[in-house]
Amino acid sequence: MFAPKSGLRSIATLITTIATASSLALGIATAASASPTPASVDKSPATLAFLDRAFVNNEIALYGAPEYGVTIEAMLQRRAGGYSLIKQLGPIKHLFTDRAVIGYNKVGYLYTATGALRTGRTGMFLFASKALGVANGPLQNVFYAELKSTIATDGSVALAKGNTVEYAWIALGLHAYGQDALANKVLGYAEAHQNGDGGFAGWSSASSTDGTGLALQAEAALRTFGGAKVVAGRKLSIGKAVAFLRRTIIDGDHWQSDNGDGSFSADVNGSAYAAMGMKAVGLDIAKQSAWFRSQLADDGGIKSAWSGANGDTFATAQAYAPMIGKTYLGLLPTK
Repeated sequence: MFAPKSGLRSIATLITTIATASSLALGIATAASASPTPASVDKSPATLAFLDRAFVNNEIALYGAPEYGVTIEAMLQRRAGGYSLIKQLGPIKHLFTDRAVIGYNKVGYLYTATGALRTGRTGMFLFASKALGVANGPLQNVFYAELKSTIATDGSVALAKGNTVEYAWIALGLHAYGQDALANKVLGYAEAHQNGDGGFAGWSSASSTDGTGLALQAEAALRTFGGAKVVAGRKLSIGKAVAFLRRTIIDGDHWQSDNGDGSFSADVNGSAYAAMGMKAVGLDIAKQSAWFRSQLADDGGIKSAWSGANGDTFATAQAYAPMIGKTYLGLLPTK
């Protein structure tokens, strides 16, 4: 997802897929006792079913329009839940092999309305193609070449507009595509602009859990790449980023966001990125995973501060993997 969260939340409630409570009976594994407690019930199958119901015509829509970043992340979440390529074949063919949907003559979800390449989403496309096992090599080659053309010699990407979420997805995509040298250059530029508080910027100059968490996954991917000086610098950067997340964590299990009116609320999406980042660099996220489980709604989705008693599609499309203790980085095939 590459838009300010404030924009996504400007409407009080996201359009979410709501099912009846009876759907919880589908695939829920219970403990041996006749009357299991909520903590002893594995609700993850119901959460995957919630995500499945969010797909309409092989896409997830928010505010009545397809949201391709959220759709791809939901596919990564389902991959974390064990879905094979075949089980996601519809959206895979739609979003990873159909050039008219992806981008043809600079029209498609990898381009803006003015024909500019969406660099972060292109990185996501490359990463997800590998993580999902899609045999779309020719398209990967095309969009790798386009992405490469946007990267300056110092690793900066003007189209990313300083957003570390974008830089991290670019680095992760290049790493997945096997271009670690170029990925290292992009990540190095982001690290050189790490904030003084140890965090990484998101959609503003301020440090964010989103930017910091995804940067940590990219740093984990390239932790030993680039020579002794680079590796030492990356270790220092990781330490600063982790310290930022530890300073800003609430009750030891989640993070919050500024609502823009002086109030704060639990940030499920930012917490998901932060938790996956911490897991990627080797930290235990059992408390965070338990917190995500505590946010499960009766419909199987993960609730947000805006969804009331119902699951939030956007939140669930980013938080299922850390809820079960996994990361995006862990979805890549072993080289």
